[in-house]
Amino acid sequence: MPQVEANGLMLEVEEFGDPADPPILLVVGLNAQLTVWPEGFCRLLADRGHRVVRFDNRDVGLSPWFDHCPAGDPVEAFVSFLEGEKVDAPYSLEDMAADAVGLLDGLGLDSAHVVGGSLGGMIAQRMAIHWPDRLRSLTSIMSMPRVVPLDLEVVLALQPPELDPSSATDTGRAEIEEIAVEAALVAARQFAGSAHPLDEDRVRARALGGPGPCLASRWWNSADSGRPSRWRSSPPVGRPGGADPRTARHRGSAHPAAGWTGDS
Repeated sequence: MPQVEANGLMLEVEEFGDPADPPILLVVGLNAQLTVWPEGFCRLLADRGHRVVRFDNRDVGLSPWFDHCPAGDPVEAFVSFLEGEKVDAPYSLEDMAADAVGLLDGLGLDSAHVVGGSLGGMIAQRMAIHWPDRLRSLTSIMSMPRVVPLDLEVVLALQPPELDPSSATDTGRAEIEEIAVEAALVAARQFAGSAHPLDEDRVRARALGGPGPCLASRWWNSADSGRPSRWRSSPPVGRPGGADPRTARHRGSAHPAAGWTGDS
């Protein structure tokens, strides 16, 4: 996959469709690489007449990692947030939104339809706040304006295991893969809801199929340090998940958005 310079970083990018078609920028959420947007889904959008762009955010996958910055303790940061204390983070949601806008620049796009899932929705909302002219539309999926109180069980399920596959022997790597798969299944079961059966085979394949997770603690801290939304552009479309413990329906209503509709 190619890399594109954006906001001083080289972000991993993959595109589908005709470059002349109206663009859709897909922004992933916490712990997620670009492959979270399934290739079949991307090709379906492309077949319907869109140039589809998916990418790895900073600190994830094949985009630059901020290993020179302190990771911090995500649970400690969450507790500090709940107590109303300032959360220190090496970068903010606004910085991650600037990355996405920089990616549009790097691709030569004046604007795009922007679709964000979970934390990606929070990033997309910051794009709408600070760069409203760069969005043709905003779709925020299972997201919210900023982090809101969650059960500790949910917080812990969001954290990936600390693993270093590069230093493992063949036997050790198999053990690491088993840990990674189990962590992915724990998280997926937490958020699967009840409307559709969980495809555990797909979860396993996704857990083993990517080049690496993100540094979730730095992302989590950046989300805790965000400010409430102030819309300057047209109302977005939101798709909250009524059974999602991260973004229960009342959190979706925190968006000042006339277009906020339904359960997904």
